[in-house]
Amino acid sequence: MPNLTLSIGGRPLKIQCSDHNVERVKEIGQTISKLIDDEKKENVPFLTSALIAYLKSMEDILRKEKILQDSLNQKLFYESRIQELQNENQNLKSDIEQIFQKLNQQLSIE
Repeated sequence: MPNLTLSIGGRPLKIQCSDHNVERVKEIGQTISKLIDDEKKENVPFLTSALIAYLKSMEDILRKEKILQDSLNQKLFYESRIQELQNENQNLKSDIEQIFQKLNQQLSIE
């Protein structure tokens, strides 16, 4: 996996990419660098605004995913607990039936 050092916005940036993506990564780096240069010349933060919007969007997505994951974990916990209680209930019913059978046997013997 090649390590590329690209100059983006006048700053060196080390990037790893697969062998077949080297030229594409260089093109993207040049495009981003040009956008940064245009931002500086025109004093309008195109790229910065786009990156901030993207990061906020990703933050919202990650927050929603965390909420969903927490909800799923809670649901799985409760389902597991319900199953445990149902098993315990079944065991108690079985124990009670055995106790009644023994009582009936003892009563019929007497």
